[in-house]
Amino acid sequence: MTVTFRRWQPEEAEAAASFLAGDEWQFHALRIPTLEAARERVASFPDDDVFWIEVDGAVVGLLRVEDVHAQDCDATIDIRLAEAWRGRGLGEQAIRWTAEHVFSSSSQQRLYGQTRVDNHAMRTVFRRCGFVKEAHYRQDWPRPDGTLSDSVGYTLLRQDWEHGTTTPVAWDDERS
Repeated sequence: MTVTFRRWQPEEAEAAASFLAGDEWQFHALRIPTLEAARERVASFPDDDVFWIEVDGAVVGLLRVEDVHAQDCDATIDIRLAEAWRGRGLGEQAIRWTAEHVFSSSSQQRLYGQTRVDNHAMRTVFRRCGFVKEAHYRQDWPRPDGTLSDSVGYTLLRQDWEHGTTTPVAWDDERS
């Protein structure tokens, strides 16, 4: 199984919209996007680093890294794997590749990802890739039924990526 990451091109906008509208994204705010909603999302792609995730030449996912070259914020990951390809280790491969891409091609010091608190698979991927949980957001992620879920934010520091280390968060720094 050969996994490649091929840069998305603006002329592939309709293909990207069809990919997003053609699957269910259980842990995303818009679980089953319409084609029109997907087109709106894709309209912002030219500002970001976007890659097709391919296995043996077939598209199985889409990887978007926002703000790679921004100076005032973290680069942020958005990964979508087709349902048939989830649970096969591609998420971990994609996140490791993303860290290499971001830290090798930019001056970014931090790579950030956020997911719903109940997305245990993605949380495991983040931890396996050296990311550290930095945030727990209470009731901030909308669910399809109108309720709100907690979400969690994970970050990989450039220095940790370079040295293969993990810098813990000082959670107990509040004064009484």
